[in-house]
Amino acid sequence: MHRPLLALLTLVLALLGAPAGAASDTTTISDPCGGTPIGTSAVAPGQDVCTVSMTTLQAGVDEVTGEPLTTILAVTMELAGDPQELPSAFLTVWSAGDCGFIPYQTDNGGLAESGSLSVHCGEATRRCLPRNLLCDVTYEFEAEYPVDITFGPNTVTWTITFDGELGAAFSELHREGSPLGFGGITTAGPSWAFDTPLATFACSTDGGCVEPVGDFVVGGATHHV
Repeated sequence: MHRPLLALLTLVLALLGAPAGAASDTTTISDPCGGTPIGTSAVAPGQDVCTVSMTTLQAGVDEVTGEPLTTILAVTMELAGDPQELPSAFLTVWSAGDCGFIPYQTDNGGLAESGSLSVHCGEATRRCLPRNLLCDVTYEFEAEYPVDITFGPNTVTWTITFDGELGAAFSELHREGSPLGFGGITTAGPSWAFDTPLATFACSTDGGCVEPVGDFVVGGATHHV
């Protein structure tokens, strides 16, 4: 995951609180479908975000043994069209404790049935160019984990199972009832947008940037596992 994108996500994660509230199996954030999501550049239907939701597929304890069950979460992005219509990149984010969790997919010459989960924890250290336009961000802890991803007629779904290394490190933050700051920035757009100097803008090699590309949904909610 490119650091300029992490810098932007860090700012939004700071706004995602985790207030107490009623538990829910699914938490959904909506965004207008159709038209021109940002600026004057229309995006393809498969890059136009309509909703993003987090669902708890499994959590709690085994009724027989009393042992904690492996938490399984599904994060689904609903789009106005087919996400496989053309090469695209997708991501969303949630926070737990002092960590940010970013399931994402970038296209590398063809959609693959495998996604990634980027995790960063602790304080961020930023080194920025003049005017704070471009920043290199490092965290106390950073890691990448493979996760399952599936594509529907108008959906992208990441399934995150907290087992193995991922579970050993982060299952305690995702027990039944744990509050997750879900939403932040949800992004769908051309895959090359993730490879530019500033991830959410179209930038030239001389550092000049123009309007955002793709659909960027800023908003948040609390999901209880």
